[in-house]
Amino acid sequence: MAKQFKWRTAVSGTEGITHVFIHEKGSNEFGDGTRANPYQTLDYWNKNSTPTRVTCIGTFTCPMINGNHNCTIEGDYYGAATFDGKGIYCIYGFSLHNIRVINTGIEGIGPGSVVGVGRAANASYVGAVHFVSGVASSFCFLDSCLLYMGCMGSTHNSALPTRVVYSRCKTNEGSYRLSIARNLESTFVNNEDVTLWRKSLYQNLTLQYCIFGKQVIVINDKNLTFKNCFFASDVQWWCFKGTEYNAETDVRVVPEGETSEELQASLLAKINEVYVEWGIDPVLPTFVACQFSNSTSYDIFVDVDRQCYNLKRGCDAVTNAGTYYGALPPAIYCPVHFNSAGIAETWDERSASGCLTVIEDTTLQRDPKPGIIALDETSTNPTGEILSKIITINPQEFQLSGIYAFANSKFNEYACQMNKNTVFSGVEYKAGDAVPVGRYKVRGSILLTQSIDGEILQTEIANGGNAIVIGTDASFTDNGIESFLMEYGDPNHMEVLYCRCRSTIYARVGVGNILLQNVSYYNDNAFPVVYHGRTIAPRESFVCEYFGESFTCESDSNATIAIMFDDRKDIDDAERLVPTSEFIPAQLWGEYFVDKSGGVMQHDPDGVPISSGNYLAWQTTANGGYADRMHKSILNQKYVQLAIFVTKHPTV
Repeated sequence: MAKQFKWRTAVSGTEGITHVFIHEKGSNEFGDGTRANPYQTLDYWNKNSTPTRVTCIGTFTCPMINGNHNCTIEGDYYGAATFDGKGIYCIYGFSLHNIRVINTGIEGIGPGSVVGVGRAANASYVGAVHFVSGVASSFCFLDSCLLYMGCMGSTHNSALPTRVVYSRCKTNEGSYRLSIARNLESTFVNNEDVTLWRKSLYQNLTLQYCIFGKQVIVINDKNLTFKNCFFASDVQWWCFKGTEYNAETDVRVVPEGETSEELQASLLAKINEVYVEWGIDPVLPTFVACQFSNSTSYDIFVDVDRQCYNLKRGCDAVTNAGTYYGALPPAIYCPVHFNSAGIAETWDERSASGCLTVIEDTTLQRDPKPGIIALDETSTNPTGEILSKIITINPQEFQLSGIYAFANSKFNEYACQMNKNTVFSGVEYKAGDAVPVGRYKVRGSILLTQSIDGEILQTEIANGGNAIVIGTDASFTDNGIESFLMEYGDPNHMEVLYCRCRSTIYARVGVGNILLQNVSYYNDNAFPVVYHGRTIAPRESFVCEYFGESFTCESDSNATIAIMFDDRKDIDDAERLVPTSEFIPAQLWGEYFVDKSGGVMQHDPDGVPISSGNYLAWQTTANGGYADRMHKSILNQKYVQLAIFVTKHPTV
């Protein structure tokens, strides 16, 4: 029997009517918009009604240009839904919540074309491109999107956006050039092309609690106000003599100073000088309780190059009071480094095993260059894993979204799932078999034939691709090689990062004593130690790789290190050096709750620990869930280790 779709959104009582559910593994033909039978694509949101709320999971590509001003499209949770415009379509006329929007619009198609991201100022303007007022949302991530009217934010009071990330945004040809408008708690980064910018067309705009990095800001002549905003040192401040950029006349202003006050005063003075030289009366921007920093975006954000715009713990944009600027909270980031000496918060490249390996990332201009967690194509092992170094955390600051962004959907193109257990049912179909409605992974190369609404549809699908069967009389033929369809057994499969923790140090081992293979050790000394010719800095961990090894410490011949996690294989739990600590799904914003009975973590019917990474955690007992039994107990502890588990499936 097929598994039920799993949703985190609370029951509203209007499912299928004013509240419609859509899942990429649902069905347009058989679905009715309820949580039990969702539609498959976003363009079916109004099949049987005119809803005011659409909840979705998955990645969607469909034209969404004739929107409904009164409708909100929301991801089931943060990170649940992505709209991929494939460079053509827009998502327009809606309010957005928990949606990642990427690749909307193509350059060079004219100012009147219907492309990009935006929302009309009111319902009567829906579908009219010239009356779009930026993006109305909370929370929304816009990456590589073309914006209507080039407006990064709202120009209309009724569409005030909250918590939006604007990354690598662009504009089409013609009069529409990017300008910053009204925003609250938003993040602006990686928008550096000065040729795309113009002065704002709108007056008296206020931006509050926003953060700017690697971002062009054009000095506005219409009373632009920044209130409680943060500016990294790589923000580009420009004075345009005209409305749009002109390389011969326009001037970039670079503030100077050591303190925030000095940088702000220098910026205003230099802007004033430029306009005086032009013989133009300046209208200077207004800064209220803003912070100017000498730190770059690379110092502020977790990973600018990979579009992970969470803030680094302890950076200038995170205050001592625990508040932060922009849309995304602080996050620990665990990159991979070949030379791990002195780096405490990294993935342990030597723990990569099975079909996982670490290769050098040649795309980044860094020294030393970080590594990439990748598949070892030469490995015949169908599984693999890699552990992070053990990290110590402040649970008030710890957020996983940076790590989750790094790992999420990393291996899909290789028919790999970042999951401890396979997501396939074990059922396979070969050429000529009747294929029921469902979702399949292609092994080989096929021509799929199915009847949809009386029309015979044929689709060629290459090795590793996904086959979605929603019609009747479906079957396939081999396309040159013997091929199979592997059935997905879990309609709600998600990529998962795993986490385990330890509240205290249970056991220790000293210099010269034998270390045990597959046990994780943590150097909690003030001095470095050396294991297998490798320097282990203070607060850094390692996994013992070989039998019969030990460690040394030049500064303290009596030094001991902590034994944190015992992963020796084929031994009973009673024989382990420290108590077992189980990996649990670790997703979303890092609020961790677990269901325990007698101190033992409980599991769902699929054998997955019930924690805040589990769908059951968000439902009450009356609805088959555990929300009223969960205990906050995992990430309010001290020592944390993360893991990626990969299952690779044959693709040929």
